[in-house]
Amino acid sequence: MPTANANKSGSTVWRPITYTHNGKAEQVAVELPKDLGSIADEEATTFVQTLEDNQLIAHESEPLSPRQTHQVVKDSTGRKRLIRKRYSSV
Repeated sequence: MPTANANKSGSTVWRPITYTHNGKAEQVAVELPKDLGSIADEEATTFVQTLEDNQLIAHESEPLSPRQTHQVVKDSTGRKRLIRKRYSSV
């Protein structure tokens, strides 16, 4: 019987979403379940925009502030990805 910690290779994909940062449209890839469709993309867009609006995202050149939970990083191909770095109870 598979466990909750089973190898998730192939069960998620990185999908690009567009959100607003400093008044302009930005793209960032987010990791989503592979089998979910456009609803997951819409929810991811709303989630990322909420993080941005609440200043919880550190962007590439910024270190994480004490309240930030996510960071935009570039992968080996130069693509921007949103990575959760820590959790916050606030």
